[in-house]
Amino acid sequence: MKTQDPLHPSTKVLLSSHISKERLQWLQMVLPSQKVQSDSASLVSFFLCGDALYSLTHPETVPIWKELIKEPGVRIVADYEDLVDMGLIKGVERSGLAQKGSLNTLFINKENAHVSSAGFLHLYSPYMHRHTEKFLALLDDAVSLSIPVSVILYLDAVHLCHSNQVTTEFENIEQGLDKVQQKSLESGLPFIITACQRCSQARGYMHPGTEEDNAAPCFRNGVWISGLSQLIPLFSSAEIVLHADCINIAGNGNEVYILVVTGTPYGTEHAFGAISFAVALSGKNIPTYVIFAEDGAYCYIPAPDSRFCNTVRDIQSVIMATATPGLLEYGVFECSLSERGIIADNEVPEFQVFRPYDIALLMKKLITGGFNVRTLIW
Repeated sequence: MKTQDPLHPSTKVLLSSHISKERLQWLQMVLPSQKVQSDSASLVSFFLCGDALYSLTHPETVPIWKELIKEPGVRIVADYEDLVDMGLIKGVERSGLAQKGSLNTLFINKENAHVSSAGFLHLYSPYMHRHTEKFLALLDDAVSLSIPVSVILYLDAVHLCHSNQVTTEFENIEQGLDKVQQKSLESGLPFIITACQRCSQARGYMHPGTEEDNAAPCFRNGVWISGLSQLIPLFSSAEIVLHADCINIAGNGNEVYILVVTGTPYGTEHAFGAISFAVALSGKNIPTYVIFAEDGAYCYIPAPDSRFCNTVRDIQSVIMATATPGLLEYGVFECSLSERGIIADNEVPEFQVFRPYDIALLMKKLITGGFNVRTLIW
């Protein structure tokens, strides 16, 4: 793998969820500065698919994209198949914002070499979310390019392992996994599928007991079920880590994670899931930042009278109990607070308010430090 220039790192951004004006604005804050002279190769590549493609035609986001692509070394690749399926071909062609292409170019570096290995974190159930179809397609692309793969199924993604799936309208995810796994076996490629033990147990896929082999009969064979602390090291050797919405900033040194939580604190399992993932990362001495953005900013509001106060179901209590300066730090975007009329007066030292200048300093520190910066959006 070629040594990265710490001042001009190669950055890949995969976006498949809805992109609001707010999201597009804060995304720019967690990217390397483009105010540099670059060579002919793009330094920042956006890969858009699924609902993210609507932002290429929406009047609120198009002007922001237009300003972004004026920066040196920025390009946008729009998934051609999704553009066709969603009727967006003409609209995107008129805007001139993106080039039509395939997401498999995610796995190709500036030097036209394939990445050496890939990690996949998946959070979504198989049929409720189209993210899973795209996840399966990217897995197939990686194996087709002879790239070793490691997968962590987390939260509702453990449902992918339920056997005897029968579908009529949608692609059968169980059969799709079978095909990709068989292709990797025939190619002699490492292909590791794992599932979070806590999530599997909560969803009824684990028999009570202490034996290692205690998965329910309906659970997919060949899946390694374990705690996050055992699974996370699989990603440490991966050149790129992919998620439905993610950013990979290539570096020469150790990995660091930024987990951006965008959903309300108590409406889904995502906020707690992100914090648990962050705690597991820090437990392996991997520096991690958890930043609450968009509706995640509601986490900043204290609830001292809640019946869950000082329990694991109280997010601020968990933050105060787990924050470790320099290893696991928490913050919230000031722009997301102001967008929701939340006053930044919560005096919790472990819960920082990140202004654009603060984020710029953090990103500069991480990038010039040569870290592989892996941003996962929850």
